[in-house]
Amino acid sequence: MTRPEERRSPPIWATLAPLAFVVAGAALRLSFPLDIEYKSDERGFFESAHAIAAGGPWPWIGFPSSVGAPASPLPNWIFALMARLFGAPTPPDLARCVQALNVVALGVFAGGAMRMASPWRAAWLWAAALWAVNPVAVILERKIWNPSLLPLPVVLLIFAWLQRKRWWAAFGWGLLGSLIVQIHIAGVFLVASLAAWTWAREPRAFPWLGWVAGSLVGAASAVPWLEQLTHFHHFVGRKGLKPPYPGFYLRFFTQPFGFGSDYSLSRKTFMDFAAWPRIQGGATWLVGLAHVALAAIAATALIRGARAFWAGVGFSWRSLVLGRDEADTLICAVFWGYGGILTLITIGSAGSERHYLELVAPVMALWCARLVLSSGGAWARLLLPSLCALQLAVSASLLVYIDQRQLIPGDYGTIWRAQTASPAVGRNPSPG
Repeated sequence: MTRPEERRSPPIWATLAPLAFVVAGAALRLSFPLDIEYKSDERGFFESAHAIAAGGPWPWIGFPSSVGAPASPLPNWIFALMARLFGAPTPPDLARCVQALNVVALGVFAGGAMRMASPWRAAWLWAAALWAVNPVAVILERKIWNPSLLPLPVVLLIFAWLQRKRWWAAFGWGLLGSLIVQIHIAGVFLVASLAAWTWAREPRAFPWLGWVAGSLVGAASAVPWLEQLTHFHHFVGRKGLKPPYPGFYLRFFTQPFGFGSDYSLSRKTFMDFAAWPRIQGGATWLVGLAHVALAAIAATALIRGARAFWAGVGFSWRSLVLGRDEADTLICAVFWGYGGILTLITIGSAGSERHYLELVAPVMALWCARLVLSSGGAWARLLLPSLCALQLAVSASLLVYIDQRQLIPGDYGTIWRAQTASPAVGRNPSPG
């Protein structure tokens, strides 16, 4: 939606600073290894992985999804391969494999950004930094859960899509899209949106047959699951129709700026976290002040970005909906296509959950980085490092808070370390 205005080669700090935040974000994902979430979903994937790794049958149908439909077995297979290759005798060991995989995803994204031409490199590098330190991303990318397997295939899909005029890249884009759908069913909305927006911009500009071939190859392992899926007819509408809920858009404009910790903590517990850290029992409210600063940065970036967009091209439906360059098209496909579908399905009483944004976390970070860079000059040089530093502080504080509190009333539940210390305390149900 926005485009950076820089035209000169960026100074060395513009490369080293975002890379430092990427390294810090990677460290956060690997920290506090015994404090992982461990509810029924995570327990189910861990036990399934060890049963398969021990010689049990490989399932052709996965666990039931939150709407009751059968899920693909691909996440079970991936966790089983991790358990077989790396041992992973305990849940923290298997979670460490997931965390390492997501550190690789950050590295691939940052490495791809480094290879881009100078005018666009800064936006992609800062996107990697924003994604790395984001509190919601840090929490979700530490779990034994199928959405936590998405970052690496999504990053590879993005770079395959950027090279899509080559047959092998079009094939890879299709293949990865099929695998992402099998990891999480919401991926079908992202795959369909990206294909639609690409077709709208350039219907004959790249080898569609390669994309179709890759999609079919990726879908081959899903045939038994797809056959079972045809017998399920109650995805939506079980509770009647209701007005659409714009949860995706509320989160799209706030999560890249560091908001969303209440997803894991619950709103009541978040207020306790906002008063943190406590010194001799007294609240300092430093975390709350960090969120106030993040809100100020978000408001500044949105206002200045909107002005820059209007001043650059004026109002143009094509630019607004389809974008002005390839990165814009990617962002628009996510914003209008993926977000629009997630909003529409809420009419039929289906949910638009926070973790659905994990599919597009790198794209949201790219939108945020380009938005800030569109203001240009000293503003961008000040806002981007400040935004990353504040999110890094919130993310680190969140992990320390969880480590100290152990029993979290919200979605996070009781940490694994506390459950093993006192098993009667644990056995968290799935949040649904």
